Amino acid sequence: MLKTMKGVLQLTALGVGVTIVGLIVGAFLMSPGVSREQRIIAFVALGGAAGLVLLYDVGMRALAKFRKGRSRRATLSGVNRPTAAATPTIKLAGRSSKTPRAVQALAAAGAAPAEIAWKTGLPLDAVSMLLEIGGRR
Repeated sequence: MLKTMKGVLQLTALGVGVTIVGLIVGAFLMSPGVSREQRIIAFVALGGAAGLVLLYDVGMRALAKFRKGRSRRATLSGVNRPTAAATPTIKLAGRSSKTPRAVQALAAAGAAPAEIAWKTGLPLDAVSMLLEIGGRR
């Protein structure tokens, strides 16, 4: 299914173009007043036009592939790579990862409550409660 308006317009233009060329060529080739040499010239001209269209299509595809590869290389080489500050990490393992101390340690390191909940495996409301209780002490 075509996802863009550009694709719909291209498909419509292609259909109209093929129909017009077919009507003109059919009328030209079926006319009794057309000589054999004129028909050969018409076939050569149509072949040349088809070759130009094919060459254009291949060129556009190659250009798109080149641009895609070029942007990928630029990203991989670090030109377009954004730099991010290192986030503090605390290793949590086993049962101790769900203790109030682990929640407080992550909060002190600057982690958001959602991140603390994800790292400790606790529900978000439990993390909020532990942070509230820890702040009162």
